[in-house]
Amino acid sequence: DGDWFSPSRQSGYSLVIRDASADWFAWDDQFQWAVSSEPGGSPGNANPVPFSNDYASWIRDFFTAEELDDPVISSPAADASGNGLSNLMHYAFGLDPKATVVPAPSRIVLDGDSVFLNLTRLERTPDLQFEVEVSTDLVNWDLTAPLVAAVSQRNGTEAASFQSPLPLSGQNQQYLRIRLIQNP
Repeated sequence: DGDWFSPSRQSGYSLVIRDASADWFAWDDQFQWAVSSEPGGSPGNANPVPFSNDYASWIRDFFTAEELDDPVISSPAADASGNGLSNLMHYAFGLDPKATVVPAPSRIVLDGDSVFLNLTRLERTPDLQFEVEVSTDLVNWDLTAPLVAAVSQRNGTEAASFQSPLPLSGQNQQYLRIRLIQNP
């Protein structure tokens, strides 16, 4: 069912059974399936691991059935841990949504005349748009910092680096913010 996971409905990803040896009755359960690693899947071959991520699948790894039924706890905007980060942010950064203490998800790095925002994020999240916006006045956020590097950490996350399009010289101030958009 393509409605189970939005990336399989709109982005060309395939649904892949997590355990091909599981009883056939289990195949009716949405969460026995995953989103393929790459768009188009891997017809005729085993899906390369890891699978792609999807918020609906990801939260099942952290919340009980009762918690999943409570949007105050498990919705993307909820803050299950009370640490100031929404569940969607925990998902984007590959963090446990119930952990009250988490590592800082990002840091600013100055290199010569360039400003970078470096962060660790969850790999393969086709249901999530990740943008780094730039402003000089905290009012206008019309500039976007392009992704200049992404290196797999081989644990399901990647180290990503975004570079501000504005040089450091000649700028009194420069602000960068992360904008997450969950695709329907």
